[in-house]
Amino acid sequence: MTITRTITAVRLITLGLSLAAFAGAADVHFGPTSLASTETARLNAYCDGSVVPGPCQVKFEFFAVDGSVLLAETISLAPGTAGFVDLPAAKAGIGRGRGTIDPCWDIAFGGALASLEIFDSATMQTRVLINWGDRSMPRSGDVDFAPAAITRGDTASLGAYCPAADGGGGDACRVVFEFHDAAGRTVKQSSALIVPGASASLNLDWGESGDVSRRVTVRPCIKVGDGGPAVATLTIVHVSQELPAVQTYPATLVGQQR
Repeated sequence: MTITRTITAVRLITLGLSLAAFAGAADVHFGPTSLASTETARLNAYCDGSVVPGPCQVKFEFFAVDGSVLLAETISLAPGTAGFVDLPAAKAGIGRGRGTIDPCWDIAFGGALASLEIFDSATMQTRVLINWGDRSMPRSGDVDFAPAAITRGDTASLGAYCPAADGGGGDACRVVFEFHDAAGRTVKQSSALIVPGASASLNLDWGESGDVSRRVTVRPCIKVGDGGPAVATLTIVHVSQELPAVQTYPATLVGQQR
């Protein structure tokens, strides 16, 4: 895994973008984002490699409200690997209270999934998780989420809902749930046949990741086979609070042909 550098109770923000191939570099802004003095902003990228074969070159950037660059770093990612860049509030000039940043992602080549996390710098617990290209719609085939992190005491829950046809009935959904680490290795997997109108899930605890880091990056995905399409969600629960901290929907590739 190629990784570089280094916000908490949660309300999720989601944004959408369709899969695209660009003639020039793909410049993706998450828009104005609130950051407290006790928090860190993290931009994640996962190089997919399936639609645009080959490696990805990603420039991570954080801008101030006046457009000045707070932090910029370029990372080359091999297909199937992830990387991130962190912006602590202090580096953004936020010494107390809250400030505003504009996180940005510039894809020179390749096709990648992106996410933005805001987490508490002390506890490492996530307050906001945004997958670029979120949309809560039924899908078939491979349904991917961008990288996310869990800490000790967290559980990541990968869920799928099989919509019923109007008036009831419809096709059952055949779903495989998978959690991968940032290097692409499968950490946990299960399959389910979900009847229309029902749901199923697979949970991953921090201790099951096999990684002793305080903050462990995982890449969840589901594979929807023959039958009906499914709606996929990812929820991260802070177990001690017994409350969902984060919920998000699948990401969408954005990038350009090399």
